[in-house]
Amino acid sequence: MASRFWAVLVPDATSDKPKFWFGLGEGRAGEIAVRSYRVKKTLPFYRETIENGYAAGLAVNDFLCYEVETGAYFNPGDRVTYKGKDWAIARSTSVMKQGHLTHEYTLSPEKGIRQNQQGN
Repeated sequence: MASRFWAVLVPDATSDKPKFWFGLGEGRAGEIAVRSYRVKKTLPFYRETIENGYAAGLAVNDFLCYEVETGAYFNPGDRVTYKGKDWAIARSTSVMKQGHLTHEYTLSPEKGIRQNQQGN
């Protein structure tokens, strides 16, 4: 069966005009150095991807992600180094915590940032 990949649609919040990327944008590079993190694997999404033939060549570790909090600002699609490995910002949320602006990021391998085909 042929590999079917459905790219994610990512808004570019830094543009002065409406702008979207199909897949990850031209993100900038950076580094995150925080000690507190959460690790998770999106196994149901991995199983759905593999069992339905949506992508060949993906491994279970492509669906491993870190969740970190930091004061540094990054956009979705930016590439960062964390714990000695390269990651992409898959999700970003900014919140006020005790009077400080904090950014919560989900770091994922680029291959793991994808959208499977959805039907009506």
